[in-house]
Amino acid sequence: DGENYIMAVEDPHIRRPIPAEAQAKLDAMAAESFAANREKLFFTVPERLIPGEPGAVFMNKKRSPNLEHVDVLFYGGFNSWSLGTVEKEMERAESMPQEWDQDWLQAKFNVPADAFDFSVAFSNLDKTVFDNNDDNDYVGVVAAKAKRQPRTIAEITERYEHAGGTLEIVRLDARPGASRRSKWKEERVIRVWTPPGYSAEHYKHSEHGIPVLFMNDGKNLYEDWLPHPRGS
Repeated sequence: DGENYIMAVEDPHIRRPIPAEAQAKLDAMAAESFAANREKLFFTVPERLIPGEPGAVFMNKKRSPNLEHVDVLFYGGFNSWSLGTVEKEMERAESMPQEWDQDWLQAKFNVPADAFDFSVAFSNLDKTVFDNNDDNDYVGVVAAKAKRQPRTIAEITERYEHAGGTLEIVRLDARPGASRRSKWKEERVIRVWTPPGYSAEHYKHSEHGIPVLFMNDGKNLYEDWLPHPRGS
């Protein structure tokens, strides 16, 4: 729902004032890249955001039928919304051409030093109408040195023979910093099928590992047993 769409995570670095010269540089970069981005809903400058440095999102309202005729809020989140979030009313992008099919807005922000990914969404000011890639969020690119921490296993809830091999139902630990919203966005349960003749013992003694098949219900809608009948 609107008010709970973003779980705000405070990061003082994100909200530091951006010097006027840095803002002017971002505007100039956007104007230079207009031709390459004129057909897009949005783009970032720099194209690969730099951790610890200012960045900006430029959004063309004409590419968003739901928001074309209203003022727009921009939402930005780093590291799957867990590191820090930005929520800003977008301003007219004076450095960009404004034509019949171009109505550009912009929002500037600081990128956290530990950022490795960037999520993007837009809404009206009342937070009742969203443009958020069908609730999957848009993404930008971060030139990151930091790495996403691997998910860890909470428990193997079930193990049984399947198609000659072994199928395990694996419940994952929550990602550190996961929000109430993200629990519906991330895999909580995966199915891992190991082919006949392979086991964890093979993995311990093989420099190349073992072949496995990972399966997940991306929306976590179904009971574990439904997609996998016990018969081979």
